[in-house]
Amino acid sequence: MANLVDKIQDIINNIDSNIDVVSTDGVTILVCDTKWITELKFVKDELGNEYKVTSFVENTSVTVTPGTGSPALFSGDILVAPEIT
Repeated sequence: MANLVDKIQDIINNIDSNIDVVSTDGVTILVCDTKWITELKFVKDELGNEYKVTSFVENTSVTVTPGTGSPALFSGDILVAPEIT
């Protein structure tokens, strides 16, 4: 029998962390859902480029700065929320 921690981890792994992008100017990303995004966490685009969240308005927008090696402007169609901890 799997222990409770493994069962909970399986549930977390099955949660969809993708957020559809409505539009973006490369810095501010308009969305309809911000899920569990918080300031100073890293989000990704669908290609795996990382961006640090500098601010957000719940269920409206996320403002980011590029992570090391990522393009200067966010241009993705999907915003991937950070892992749930």
